[in-house]
Amino acid sequence: MTDELRMHACSDIGTAGTSEIFFRQTSDGIYIARMGIAIMGATNYPEQEGMDPFDPNFHDNYVEGRGITKEAAVSAMKRNQSSISNSLWY
Repeated sequence: MTDELRMHACSDIGTAGTSEIFFRQTSDGIYIARMGIAIMGATNYPEQEGMDPFDPNFHDNYVEGRGITKEAAVSAMKRNQSSISNSLWY
C-alpha cells in the first residue's frame, strides 16, 4: 500500500461567486466587471443569486473591477475579491 497525500490550493478563501461576471462599458470606453459574491458562504439576499449586480434592485455583495479591456476589468475585479478575502483573515 502506498501512502498518498493530496493537497488542494485555494485562493480567495471566504468569498465565492454567486453570479456570472457581468460587464458594462462607460461612455469613455472603460469596462466595468461585476460579480455577486457570498462572504463566508452567506448572502444577504439568497433570492438574488445569479442576478445582474448592475440591476438597481440588486442589494447583495459584489466585487467590481475597471479596465480598458474586459480582461483588465476582470483582473481588477479579482484583485478586489482577493482584498475582501484577505480582510477576513488578516
